Order: sequence, then C-alpha cells, then structure tokens
Amino acid sequence: MAQTKIKKECGKCGGSGFLSHYRAISAGTCFPCNGKGYILTTQSAINQKEKRKQQKEEKAALMRQWSEKKMNTFLNEFAEDQDFLNKMKGMNPEGNGYQLAFNLMQVFEAQGKFEYTEPKPF
Repeated sequence: MAQTKIKKECGKCGGSGFLSHYRAISAGTCFPCNGKGYILTTQSAINQKEKRKQQKEEKAALMRQWSEKKMNTFLNEFAEDQDFLNKMKGMNPEGNGYQLAFNLMQVFEAQGKFEYTEPKPF
C-alpha cells in the first residue's frame, strides 16, 4: 500500500524555492525542492529522519561524557594539587574552560606519557 505524500516546507530554502547566495548557479534555484518551496515526503520518511537526528544527538552526548571523563582522568593524573587543577579548568573563560588542558593532553598522548584506555562509547 502506497503511503500518502505530505507536502513539507523545504528546509534548505525555507519555502522560497530560491537561494540568493547561489544566484550565479541556476539563477539561485533551490535544488532539494527544485524551486517549488516544498518537498513531497511520507510520514515514514519524517519519522526516520527524526530517529536519525535523535540517535546523532544521543551519540554526541555519549561522546561529550566520554571526553569529559578522559579530561578529568588526565587532569587528576597530572595535577599535583587542587589549585593547579582549578587553574587548568579555568584558563579559558569562554567555552568549557578545558582548551589549554586539552592541548596539553594531546601533547602528552603524542609523547606516550598519557593513555586513556576506556574505549569510546560507539
């Protein structure tokens, strides 16, 4: 049984059918929707796309957790005192504050002075 087609606004052009920054290529016609401003899809395809998006977000969250554990292991292994540990975490006020420590960890890994043995979560 054929699934019912659903008209969905094109995510690339936002429904305009035109991409001004590509006007030199096919007069800016949006390729995904072929200039119509919408695409025809099925509920099944929408569900699959949402599922893939959720899986990607879950994988990214697991990777962030793994990376944070790795960084904390590194900092705890090489920090001689809590003051040093706090300085390393706070060196970069933007972002998560681990940039300097991350760079140092990469140098130690390359020199064979640090190895994190817990496998990646995927």
